[in-house]
Amino acid sequence: NAKYDLLVTYKKEHGNANPEWSYKTPDGVALGNWLIDERKAKKAGRMEQGKLKITSLISDKMVL
Repeated sequence: NAKYDLLVTYKKEHGNANPEWSYKTPDGVALGNWLIDERKAKKAGRMEQGKLKITSLISDKMVL
């Protein structure tokens, strides 16, 4: 997933995988809003198992 790749890049550049809700990549991708949506999906039990595994690999501290 391209947005997961962007989140990995964000983590490398910023030292964490928790962008502010308003954060946009230099290309204009609303990464912060996307991550909020992912957190909501997990909380509601709608996140795909594969995404959960990928997310856990990105950051041990990322709160979803």
